[in-house]
Amino acid sequence: FPSVLESLQFGFGRGRKLQSNTKTAITHGLPGHVLGPRHTALEFQHRMHPAISAYPRQSIYGGQLLHDAAGMEQKRSGFPDEHRVLWIDVKDGTEAQGKTKMNQREIDAIAAQLKRMQHNLKGFTPPESKTWSVAVLTFYAGQERELRKRLKQLTGTARSPFKLGNMSIELCTSDRFQGHEADVVLLS
Repeated sequence: FPSVLESLQFGFGRGRKLQSNTKTAITHGLPGHVLGPRHTALEFQHRMHPAISAYPRQSIYGGQLLHDAAGMEQKRSGFPDEHRVLWIDVKDGTEAQGKTKMNQREIDAIAAQLKRMQHNLKGFTPPESKTWSVAVLTFYAGQERELRKRLKQLTGTARSPFKLGNMSIELCTSDRFQGHEADVVLLS
């Protein structure tokens, strides 16, 4: 099913015969003259270290938008790891599990990164709390289920938030995490 926003923009069910001739935003989408003024792009970001926001600024916004708010580098300067952004190429390994997808090699890579971070963050506390908040995010419910099993084994914690060293690890799908923040985000 399309999202509510997609239904409002583009309509939903136009191919079916309608009970009445009434045109609504849900059945026919919003007219272009209404959509145009409502479209706004994010000009400034207030959450990411500039080394992280550089990628979407260049790749998605063409360097024109998503500028860093004043003081973002200082606000996010307490992270001791040398990597602010790290891309790990995980070869193949995708498996279908029922109707959802999971990738055991990505789960292995996430576990390895958490162990590396546990070692690298030892003795360092974040500027605003006693533990580093870590979000492990995925797009698929099957991947989330398998990540949960691995995190239970790795941490000995029964459920999210999982505790590992001085890290508090929250596991969820990317859409459920929207609007939240974490010191570190791992995306599988």
